Formats: sequence, C-alpha cells, structure tokens
Amino acid sequence: MANKNILEVAFSKIQENKKTDLSTHEIELGSTDISDLRREALNTHNDAMKKIHKAQSEIKSSVQKGIQKLRTFEKDLDAKIKRNEKLADEIGIDIANTSVGKNMSKAKMEIDDLLKSMIREYNEINK
Repeated sequence: MANKNILEVAFSKIQENKKTDLSTHEIELGSTDISDLRREALNTHNDAMKKIHKAQSEIKSSVQKGIQKLRTFEKDLDAKIKRNEKLADEIGIDIANTSVGKNMSKAKMEIDDLLKSMIREYNEINK
C-alpha cells in the first residue's frame, strides 16, 4: 500500500508539472499573440499617418495652386481695368459710372474675396 501511495503522489506530481508546463506554454503563446497584435496596431497606425500626411500635402499643394491662379486672374483683371480706364479717358468717358466699369469693380471685389478666402484656408491648414 505504501508503494501505491508513493505512486499516487508521484503521478500527482507529474500531473501538476504537466499542468504547470501547459500553463507556461499557454502564457508564452499568449505573449506571441499580444506581440503580433501590437505590431499590427503599430503598422496600421503608421500606414494611416502616412496617408494623412500625404493627403495634407496634396491639399496644401492644391490650395497653393489655387492661390497662384487667383493672383494671375487678379493681375489679368487689373491690366484689363487699366486698359479700359485709359481708353475711356481718351474718349472722355467716366468708366466708373458705366455698366462696364461697375462690372469690372464687382469682378475685382469677387476675385479679391476669393483670394482672401483661399489664403485663410491655407493659413488654417498650416496651423
């Protein structure tokens, strides 16, 4: 009977060691899963940040091009206004009181407002 008790105790100890070993392996496997998740999360974050920075860069570039085009329109309009004012002066007409003069002034104000709006947006993007 003493041998049976010794065998039972030995068998019990072997079972405990197996359970401990299995638990240790489960923890190690769990650690691997967590490392994989952390790596995937970091990769997802980095990919998203790259896309955000690229999109921001594209938006900035687009706004800058828009500002340049509006400045070109503004210069073109100023040149046309000066030319029309000179022609009107040569024939003795006060162009400011004509529909052409009023349309030119209105167009200048609209372009100025658009340009100010684009510059505000650009400044907002660069904050």
